[in-house]
Amino acid sequence: MDGWWECENLDEFFCKIIPSQPEDKIKKNWTLLFHIIGAEIVNQGSRSRAFQIGERHYDIGNELFRNMLDRRMVYSCAYWKEAENVNDAQEAKLDLICRKLGLRHGDTFVPC
Repeated sequence: MDGWWECENLDEFFCKIIPSQPEDKIKKNWTLLFHIIGAEIVNQGSRSRAFQIGERHYDIGNELFRNMLDRRMVYSCAYWKEAENVNDAQEAKLDLICRKLGLRHGDTFVPC
């Protein structure tokens, strides 16, 4: 979207990224094949377990998040174009979002 790169031949791009014959490697790797089939049969990420999974991953306290996120503890991607640290990158992302929304100084909004 930002024009950082373009590819005229997506088929060639994917041929270089995806190893040749990945399906053969999966078929020969019984352990991997077993896990894939098991994941299809017993979906650990099902809707009925979503709350439990969310608790296990996110209700662990803030120490981890303080160490890896910016000062606002924004848990999303950042915009690193001219940033040198995570705080600047998150500020740049928030600024970009506000500009795309057409917000001006003093405007407020209610997030969904």
